[in-house]
Amino acid sequence: LYQQHRAELLRRRGRLPSGHEQHVTATLSFTFKEVHQADPRAIELLRLFAFLHPDTIPDEMITQGAPDLNQALKDLAANSMALNDAIAVLLSFSLVHSNADRTTFNIHRIVQAVLRDELTQAQQREWAKCVVGMVSRVFPCADFGNWPICYRYLPQAQICAGYITTFQLTGSEATLLLYHLGSY
Repeated sequence: LYQQHRAELLRRRGRLPSGHEQHVTATLSFTFKEVHQADPRAIELLRLFAFLHPDTIPDEMITQGAPDLNQALKDLAANSMALNDAIAVLLSFSLVHSNADRTTFNIHRIVQAVLRDELTQAQQREWAKCVVGMVSRVFPCADFGNWPICYRYLPQAQICAGYITTFQLTGSEATLLLYHLGSY
C-alpha cells in the first residue's frame, strides 16, 4: 500500500491520539522551512541526500563530486567550514545521522520521500542527473586496486542505475557509470 500511495499516506494523521496534530508531511515540511531559515545551504544538501542511497552516504563524495552539482552545492563543497556548518544543522534537526564509522551519513527514507514528493517531475530529474554525474565522477574503473573504493560507492552507483532507467538519462556520465558499475 505504501509503494502505491506513499504521498497520500504521509499526508494522513495516525489513528492514535498522541498530541501530534500534524501529519508526517506537514511536520517534515515545517522542519525543512526551519532548516532553510537556519542555513539555506543545508536544505540544498538535504535535497542532495534525498537522491542518494539512504544508509551509506560517504562524506568525501560531496567534495569530490562537487563539479557535477548545482552552484550552491559547489560553493558549499569548496568551503569546508560552511559544509561542516550545514551538516551540523542537519544533524541538529535529526534529519541526517552520522554513522558509527564517522565517514558516512544516513537519512531516513521517509525524509527522502517527503523531500522528493515536494519537487516536480522535472526537478526530480535534474536532481537525479546531478547525482548520477556526482557518483560517476567518484566511482572508479573496476581495476583490482580500486575494488575497496568501488565497494564503498556501490550502493550509490546502484541507486543511480535506477535513476538512469527511470529518468532515461543518456549522457556520458550515465554511460560511464553503468560501464564501471557493470565491470565491477
